[in-house]
Amino acid sequence: MLDINLIRADPERVKKGIMTKNADPKLVDEFLWFDGKWRALMQEVENLRARQKKAGEERNIKEAKQLKEEIHAKEGALREVENTRDTVLRKLPNLPLPSVPVGASDKENMVLREVGEKPKFDFAPRDYLALAEALDLVDMERAAKVSGSRFAYLKNEAVLLEFAIARLVFDTLGKEGFVPLVPPVIVNEEMMRGMGYVDRGEDLDETYYLEKDKQYLVGTAEQSVGPMHAGEIFSEQELPKRYVAFSTSFRREAGSYGKDTKGILRVHQFDKLE
Repeated sequence: MLDINLIRADPERVKKGIMTKNADPKLVDEFLWFDGKWRALMQEVENLRARQKKAGEERNIKEAKQLKEEIHAKEGALREVENTRDTVLRKLPNLPLPSVPVGASDKENMVLREVGEKPKFDFAPRDYLALAEALDLVDMERAAKVSGSRFAYLKNEAVLLEFAIARLVFDTLGKEGFVPLVPPVIVNEEMMRGMGYVDRGEDLDETYYLEKDKQYLVGTAEQSVGPMHAGEIFSEQELPKRYVAFSTSFRREAGSYGKDTKGILRVHQFDKLE
């Protein structure tokens, strides 16, 4: 979420930045309008509270009661404006770095460097899925029968390799002071919103939502690790906090149809370290 003070101080910079991400620059003007209204209402509420306090000190009970009712009404309007303002704010994407090139799609991505040489074979190489199936490491056919498309069973050495990699990462980062975690894979709506993952339609399309419980399945471990310390305040001596989390993740992959449809790159369930 963007810094409100940045939007107030330099709205043109924000407009220019979000336009490179195909966001409507009018959102900035809309936010500033509601923000101005919010600040005006906040000032009114504070003035009323000061008058109420003075009336109480002077034992003017009738005026204090009347002011209390006015404050209640103004606070309701304030909350409504604040909620609308925050809804607009969540629609504003983070600003890109000035050095990031602007492109219409990932086809315009720039190659910064290539490391090593691409191997050359004197035979027709198989793709990774053909090799995995031949070695009985991945079974997508039976997973599709059980769970539908874009699921897979990992088998045999592939399972051992996954956990060996996880252990290697935990051991390596543990020496650097990272705390290993296996976090929850279900996150409350409030925490998911605080992480900025349910503000855009594209995000919602990719996320599994448990409507009855108003909870989400995580699509990455950071969604449950990030809010772990929500509402807490750290002293400088306690920082930094370093965590490495192993988590099963879930994504609908709604926007990826036609991309990597064969294989285990864009499946609905996968494990990852974050």
